[in-house]
Amino acid sequence: MSWREIADICYIRYGRKPDHKNVKHIATSGLPRSLQSRRYQPWHQIPDPAERKLAAIRLHAEGWSITSIAEYLATSRHTIYDTLQRWTEEGVAGLDAKPKTNKGVRKATLSVRNEIRKLQENPLLGEWRVHTALLRMGIEVSPATCGRIMAANRQLYGIEKKPLRAPRPKLEMPFKATRRHEYWSCDLRYIEEHLLPDPRPVYVITVFENFSRAVLSSAISATQNQWDYLAVLADAIRRYGAPEAIVTDGGGIFYSTVALQLYDMLGIRKERIDPGEPWQNYAETLFSIMWN
Repeated sequence: MSWREIADICYIRYGRKPDHKNVKHIATSGLPRSLQSRRYQPWHQIPDPAERKLAAIRLHAEGWSITSIAEYLATSRHTIYDTLQRWTEEGVAGLDAKPKTNKGVRKATLSVRNEIRKLQENPLLGEWRVHTALLRMGIEVSPATCGRIMAANRQLYGIEKKPLRAPRPKLEMPFKATRRHEYWSCDLRYIEEHLLPDPRPVYVITVFENFSRAVLSSAISATQNQWDYLAVLADAIRRYGAPEAIVTDGGGIFYSTVALQLYDMLGIRKERIDPGEPWQNYAETLFSIMWN
């Protein structure tokens, strides 16, 4: 119990609120007094449920906080909070013991458990896939419930656990740079939802440095043509110089006649990611981070 809380209790009881510093001085000066008796016994030692709740209500009315009441009565804050809330909402009726009733209909019936057991015969099905399969049957059971029932079935019927998949081999990035400006990545992204004045979709063209993961140049364009791409690339080259190689997908704007002439003139080696492997372009990672 804090000194300010004791001062509030004095104000509620006697109509005068002392300064919390004076309360601390009085309480800490001299020898501490031994506690001869308690006003109320601990919560679980009071046999009458109504008397327990009245004790908490009376202490709260005197200015005690929920934390102090819970510590004094040796119970949880949740219990005291529920007691005070029921007193506020129901009054004297809230002192009666609340009967324990079934809060809902049990969905995990024997028939549901049997369906889960049948589905569980396929060792590749986990709790989420079993949950989805039950939904298709018109049975709504949460994935967590499916997991608990499946665990009980494994112990009861000796059903094998879902086999672990073999770890996938880690693929090496083919265009991982070991020094600055060894590889640049470039890509464009189609954006439909934006806050620009013109509601029509736009394109974001970005040139990305693979070693530092820095954006070298980027622009928004209403079209995707070679001149928009070359303008972004030329801006990056003007600022940082020409890279050793540039990595893109097989888009036509990256392989236009003018673009190939520019690569050849500046000694830039043109690299292309494998079809269907967007992870080989670091720009895809950049767009994913921006999207999230």
